[in-house]
Amino acid sequence: MEASVSNLTSPGDRVLVLTAGKFGERWVGLAKAFGLVPDVLTAPNGETFKLEDVKAALKPEHKAVFMQASETSTAASHDVEAIAKLVKSTDALLIVDGITGLGTQTIDVDGWGVDVLIGGSQKAVMIPPGLAYLSVSEKAWAAAEKSTNPRYYFDLRKERKNAVKGESAYTPAVALIADWARRWITLPVRRAETWKKAALL
Repeated sequence: MEASVSNLTSPGDRVLVLTAGKFGERWVGLAKAFGLVPDVLTAPNGETFKLEDVKAALKPEHKAVFMQASETSTAASHDVEAIAKLVKSTDALLIVDGITGLGTQTIDVDGWGVDVLIGGSQKAVMIPPGLAYLSVSEKAWAAAEKSTNPRYYFDLRKERKNAVKGESAYTPAVALIADWARRWITLPVRRAETWKKAALL
C-alpha cells in the first residue's frame, strides 16, 4: 500500500479515498504521510459505497482513487468493476487493496482497468505472512516516472528493472518461503530416517 502511494503520486496531489473501515482509513493515513490532499468518501462500517456518491466525489483534478476490494475489518465487498468504469473516464489511477479480495472475489484487472492491485500472502492465498505483491498498469508505470516522492526499498522502478533479468532489487521473500516450505515438508522424512538409524543401532 505504501509503495503504491510513494511511487505513483507527488506531494500536493489531490486524491480520492474510499473508506468503509479500518483499512480504508489506512489509505487516508498514507496519503497524508506523503503530503497528498485526500478527499474522503466514507461509507458506514459493514456497508459499501453508492455509485452516485462515488461519481459525485470524483473530480477531474484527482490523480488517483484508493479503495479496498473488500474491507478486511468488516468483510464488506465493494463493487470494483463499477467504480473502475467511473474512474476509467478520468485521468486518475485506480489503486485497489485486494489483500482480502484476491481469491475471494472476481477481479478482472486488465478488463476493468485497475491500475494497481495489491495482494498479500496471509489472506485468501493462505501461505505464510510477509509476502506482498502487486500488479502495475502501463498508465501507472508512466505515473511512477513522474513521481517526486522519495523512495528506496519500495522503489517499483528498481524492481521492474531487475525483473527483466529474473531478479529482485533486494533479497526476495519467495526464496525464504520456498526454503521454509522445503524444510517442513522434508522434516517427517528426516525424522523417520533418524529413528530408522537408531533402531538399527
